[in-house]
Amino acid sequence: MGFLGLFGRVLIVQEELQRAHEFIRENNLPVEIFYNDFHKQMIALENYAGTDYFQKGLTKYKRVNTPLVSIAFIIIVPLMVASGLDYIQPQLGLVDSIFKLILIEDFTSKILYGTVFAIIIVLCLMRAYYAKALEGKVLEQAWQSIWQHTETEQRAKAEHS
Repeated sequence: MGFLGLFGRVLIVQEELQRAHEFIRENNLPVEIFYNDFHKQMIALENYAGTDYFQKGLTKYKRVNTPLVSIAFIIIVPLMVASGLDYIQPQLGLVDSIFKLILIEDFTSKILYGTVFAIIIVLCLMRAYYAKALEGKVLEQAWQSIWQHTETEQRAKAEHS
């Protein structure tokens, strides 16, 4: 995803946060307003409604995102350090050593690297799927349950009045 795609997602999240704030104010709900955290705001609304669609979707997303970031960090940081050291002291030949290690003709190492990168690809695909579901279907289910609960409460208040 490029910069424009990321910027678009940020705008969508900001619009949803404003939508949640307007809904809370319009319906005078006893829900705390979080100005800078969409996830907390949706969780607070769901707690009010007694549902957990968004929370479950967010948990699935985080369950995939955490190992993906960890694996990427474990791979990228040593490569960055080696590249920096190789730039500062080229006589060490760290980058050449790393490439030789990766490109060894040893079948076991190729399976190991292939497995690591396959896991990364699968995690990336799962992350994309859960992110799309979180912004689409899961969010819509959460809003439906919140609207229904609010409507039911308002009808109950009107009947008691």
